[in-house]
Amino acid sequence: MKQRYYISRILLVALLLLMLVVVISTASYAWYSATNVVRSGEVFFRSSASDVSGLLTIGKTKTATATEISFDDTPSLSPMIPLYEGVVGITTYSQFRSFTRTYEGLDDMGRWVAQLDGIADSPCSLTLDGQEYFYINNTDSSAPVTVEVEYAITGDLADKLHVALFVGEETPLLLGILSDSSVIHYGAIEAGTLVEKTPVMTGAHKATGEAAITVPADGSVCMRLAVWLDGASMRDDDGGRATSFSLTFKGV
Repeated sequence: MKQRYYISRILLVALLLLMLVVVISTASYAWYSATNVVRSGEVFFRSSASDVSGLLTIGKTKTATATEISFDDTPSLSPMIPLYEGVVGITTYSQFRSFTRTYEGLDDMGRWVAQLDGIADSPCSLTLDGQEYFYINNTDSSAPVTVEVEYAITGDLADKLHVALFVGEETPLLLGILSDSSVIHYGAIEAGTLVEKTPVMTGAHKATGEAAITVPADGSVCMRLAVWLDGASMRDDDGGRATSFSLTFKGV
């Protein structure tokens, strides 16, 4: 009888220990699930075209008469990186939109590593009343106008926000990636890989004033913008932070 009693107690303790392990494992998994996507909060955008003797306009159409536009509100952005390197003048808008979502964190050895296997995603396309493109128009019928792209990025995530600018109507091509940081990551991601090993684009980054376009006489240029937060430099404590971006097309 006493032997059965001890066996029963051992089984009960073993069962309680097993339940404890399950509870701890579930709690750890729930914590990980709740934090495996870092949110940025809202990101606001404004775009304007400087008045070159009243000749430049900007808007949804080739006949727009405004000199300033405001894009639609954007959702919170998840951290991500493009799968492939963007090449100025070659990479198309549709090719560029293959992204993988990830963010970085510390592993058991104190190294910064990717926290997610890459999850297919795409950057945020800025829209104007639901339209993904806009036009810069030159109302001068006698001469083309060269336009420099100037931008300003402010806020807590200013060094992590990237804006890819595409030019062209039927086949938009990459004009450059506007960012306060020249480190723009790309490539496939596997959880546990060192962030420092993530490839960095060469030649795509454009500082303010470095990207330029030519708007033909009595003509228009079609543009698109894709926006994301660099997942290879985003961490847990970046969640909920925000940044803002303004863009000016300046005739020179």
